[in-house]
Amino acid sequence: MMPKKVFVLVTIDTEADKGNPGWNLQKPLAFKNIPLQKKLLVPLFKKYGIIPTFLLSPEVIHDQDSVQLLKSLDHVELGTHLHEEFIAPNANFDADRTKNTQANLAEGLEREKLTKLTDLFTEKFGYPPKSFRSGRFGRSKSTSSILADLGYNAVSDITPYTYKLIEGHVLNHWKEPLEPYWEKFGEKKILQVPLTLINPDYHKIPFFLRKNIGNPENIKRRISKKLGYKLKTRWLRPYRESGQGMIEIADYVVNNHFKKQEFAILNIMFHSNEILVKGSPYCQTNEEVKNYLTSLETLFKHLNKNYDLCSISLGDVSTILSQN
Repeated sequence: MMPKKVFVLVTIDTEADKGNPGWNLQKPLAFKNIPLQKKLLVPLFKKYGIIPTFLLSPEVIHDQDSVQLLKSLDHVELGTHLHEEFIAPNANFDADRTKNTQANLAEGLEREKLTKLTDLFTEKFGYPPKSFRSGRFGRSKSTSSILADLGYNAVSDITPYTYKLIEGHVLNHWKEPLEPYWEKFGEKKILQVPLTLINPDYHKIPFFLRKNIGNPENIKRRISKKLGYKLKTRWLRPYRESGQGMIEIADYVVNNHFKKQEFAILNIMFHSNEILVKGSPYCQTNEEVKNYLTSLETLFKHLNKNYDLCSISLGDVSTILSQN
């Protein structure tokens, strides 16, 4: 029997250096993490045939040195990522932190910012972007329709089995599927490609207990936990998981969420500044960076050995859906 095809997406939110402390921006704005993508990540990706998608925040596109370096990369896709503080109208380049979300913007203002971000990318790189992710996954009800109007192919900002309160906005993705799906707006459409997170217990509990179970205050959640369902969400993401942990998540997704399909899709997400020592809340030492990269390679080795490892960029996921 032929091994199952597993398409790996690596979608990287590409931003300025942070970690001053936590997610606070370095001052003045710095971009030391951008060259590390070429030095540390790209060789690893090429070794396993991975086509990464770098989703660029506005401040990165404004930085000419970063643009030139990103232009020099081959076998990658470049897309956009909105932290609204760094794009007009009402830009705030003195912000200490990129904390606001699109969900808190009026629809007209969100459309203006997304349009200007798209135009800025096109001006700097010479072609329009195909893929996008909302900053902090804080998409609004209008985000996808605006992106469809602007000609994007794909968006990836759904985090299944997640319930969070971000800047006054409730992010509740517990009922969202793990598999890609089309969002349609009249004659236009865009492909939503959720991040790869799992919560095995969610699919074991009785159906009548599932509604609003992501809310920690929901009594159904407390009942489910008393019945022995831990409802633990795990994310296919380095640092948060070891290499072995990511293998467990990947195998679960392939054998459960894509059990009946001819292929599986894994969507790994992280930030570009996570591999810069003290450039984010993540790696604080060179040893942690080394372990971070090793965990990714451990996953890629496993997938390469046990499946038909393939890769595709975010903007091209729709091509495999139409072919299979």
